[in-house]
Amino acid sequence: MRELVADSDVEIMVPHFRRYLPAFQKAREIYSSGRIGKRLMVTAAIGDEWDLSEWGSHWLDMFRFFHDDAMPANVLGQARVRGRRGFGHAMEDHAVAYLIFPDGGRASLETGPAYLQGGANMVLTGTEGAIHISKEADLKIYSKDGLEEERHSDNHDWIGAWVAMVDTLAQWLSDGTSPDLGFAHVSGTAEVNLGCYMSMIKGDRIDFPMQLDWPEWPVEELARRQKV
Repeated sequence: MRELVADSDVEIMVPHFRRYLPAFQKAREIYSSGRIGKRLMVTAAIGDEWDLSEWGSHWLDMFRFFHDDAMPANVLGQARVRGRRGFGHAMEDHAVAYLIFPDGGRASLETGPAYLQGGANMVLTGTEGAIHISKEADLKIYSKDGLEEERHSDNHDWIGAWVAMVDTLAQWLSDGTSPDLGFAHVSGTAEVNLGCYMSMIKGDRIDFPMQLDWPEWPVEELARRQKV
């Protein structure tokens, strides 16, 4: 894909729009400011039988968002794969991915059986506090100053997030300013996504940039192994 894009005039943008929601932007500001200490761990889980490559790709992008859009240094992944299929390909029933970023921050994503307890979308933990995000809108900020809450779910601005994202596309087409979600960035997130699955295939940690190639969607290989 990178070679094809480099050889063409095509402009690609992927709508990982959650980075434009106020709750996630506020959480990023706090997490990177040192207000809850040094960044330790971002934890997320997705239920309803979603997998790493669909909704999970959004959370992988958010993990990068919370670490200054850096690529992780590496990933370890494991999955339970049976006969489930969706979107034209094999899908895992249950998966976990564990990432380490260059600054030492960690992130973990679980997909399949259940969400985080208490309805939290994500929990960001620092050395001196934590941030709970729920309903993709409400924040609970635990710091040395005590508990601070921000509630925005009653007037959730989904449309505003999409408009903010599309505005960056319009500016890109107008004056060439590359958007946050342009191909240069999202191809890295796709590499992280594939790295999660390749770790499962190899039974080993995958370091980035990934020095592996694979001829098909990796979960197909994991599905075949379950039939042996």
